[in-house]
Amino acid sequence: MKQEFDPRVKLLAATAISTVGVLSASPVLSLVNFLVGLVMCSIFKVNLLKIIRKMKRFLGVCLALIVIQSLFDRSGSAILLIGKITILTDVGMYRGINYLFRVLIILISGMIISTSSMKATIQGFVQLGLPYEFGFMVGLGIRFLPLLTEEIRNTYVSMALRGIDVNRLPIAKRLAMIGSLFIPIVYATLLRGKALAESAQSRGFVIGGKRSTFEKLKFGKHDYIGAATITLVFAMLLVSERLVF
Repeated sequence: MKQEFDPRVKLLAATAISTVGVLSASPVLSLVNFLVGLVMCSIFKVNLLKIIRKMKRFLGVCLALIVIQSLFDRSGSAILLIGKITILTDVGMYRGINYLFRVLIILISGMIISTSSMKATIQGFVQLGLPYEFGFMVGLGIRFLPLLTEEIRNTYVSMALRGIDVNRLPIAKRLAMIGSLFIPIVYATLLRGKALAESAQSRGFVIGGKRSTFEKLKFGKHDYIGAATITLVFAMLLVSERLVF
């Protein structure tokens, strides 16, 4: 039976790949960093099928971003032209690919952290010397994002039950409908946040208050090996950013 990694090791892994994803300006390095993130997901027992399903949703966003950047940024060489209008440039393509990988890395980082319980994640932040409230906010945010996704999905299901097929609408009407749905989705999310805040307050949660814990996290041999390996890979990716890419 494989041992569970300490939440601090997972935080280190998420921080490492996120940092490389933000600093990377090369699509090749971003791809390598993304593959490293997938390997970490396999090690930390992340459900890769969820990531694959979410990747399909970001592909359309990436393609749209590439076209938009190519239209407004004339730097680089034109790859696709319609008449005298530049539709796609190499710079726009590189930036769009980098954006896609950065979004996917953020998704991977969140899923790596979410493999530990919220209690263990918060305890990991506390033992790293960070305030309890910081860990509480991060753990809460990771688990709050699926609620927002569920709210958006419920809204689209409600529209479908009313006979509205968003995918068949013209782009102009589709954008107008999405804009009109933004306010109710945000409002419903704020209501959930308010209920959550009242629930935490009713249980005596006070910002800045002293809290004690019964369980303490302890590094095992596999945790030391994992932390050392992640640090080494992280250093190699940073060096390659400076020397190779």
